[in-house]
Amino acid sequence: MVDLGLRIEDLSGRTLMTETGDELTLGVAAEAALICPLEADVGLTGDHKLRLFRIAKRIHEGGQLDLPLEDVEIVKVRVGMAHGQLVAGRVLDILEGGGQSNAAK
Repeated sequence: MVDLGLRIEDLSGRTLMTETGDELTLGVAAEAALICPLEADVGLTGDHKLRLFRIAKRIHEGGQLDLPLEDVEIVKVRVGMAHGQLVAGRVLDILEGGGQSNAAK
């Protein structure tokens, strides 16, 4: 179970912000990685795109989420492809149980 409201912080512990000025949370970073088109998406089947969409939709609902391990692995791959080292590192650390950020409430 993971709290999608966990804030993503820089190395000094300051919360990162989105381009629109909102706090960057685990849920926002994961959702963006799932729905943004990547070069690697060329040739993905409709079924795979639908799966990415459905995972993103569940994440978008927010709160506490318990994803199947296979879906967590998909999120981890997408986050690693879509984000730079800081955001990817923070998100992957949280998803693997090694990182904590403050709840964004």
